[in-house]
Amino acid sequence: MFVRGISNVSTIKSIPDHCEETVIGIVYAEMRTRDDKLSVWKIEDADDFLDAALSIILPKNRIDDAAFLVIEEDVLKQYNITYEPEKPTKEYIIKSKAEHYNMTNICIGSAPDVLRAYKTMCTIEEEREEAQEEKYIVSWTHDQAGDYIIDACEKGKVNISELSTEMKKSIEKYKTTREMNQ
Repeated sequence: MFVRGISNVSTIKSIPDHCEETVIGIVYAEMRTRDDKLSVWKIEDADDFLDAALSIILPKNRIDDAAFLVIEEDVLKQYNITYEPEKPTKEYIIKSKAEHYNMTNICIGSAPDVLRAYKTMCTIEEEREEAQEEKYIVSWTHDQAGDYIIDACEKGKVNISELSTEMKKSIEKYKTTREMNQ
């Protein structure tokens, strides 16, 4: 399984059945790329999801709402989407069980296939929601993201020295606010 950060759930769910008809706003929001690659985190099972999710949100400058799409490896293969491991520039999670990968060769020609993979996972997600099974689309509120970050920090899982100054301040502010509200 791979975990990818997404801009928001409604954007992903609005991908039309004919992916070639997807509006550019969705393509831009969900497929921003660096060096024609899309960053994903490979996990072995759902228990490793938190490491991947934190690896996605900790490089940011503040605690914010977060959304993630879990993509099965066979779905990427089904749409001929290639991927390869890449060592992250920073290790935010100590002893992370999530490995950084990139979907490669992302271009105009492969964009519909990536959107098809996203759409396939949304369809599976709808079926799983009805059966109340594990989710492939996960949304966190600001407070949920903050709580997961604080919990990971307190457990010594976060490499604090790698965080941006802004993120460190955001964590401290959230922690203080949370303590005042308890």
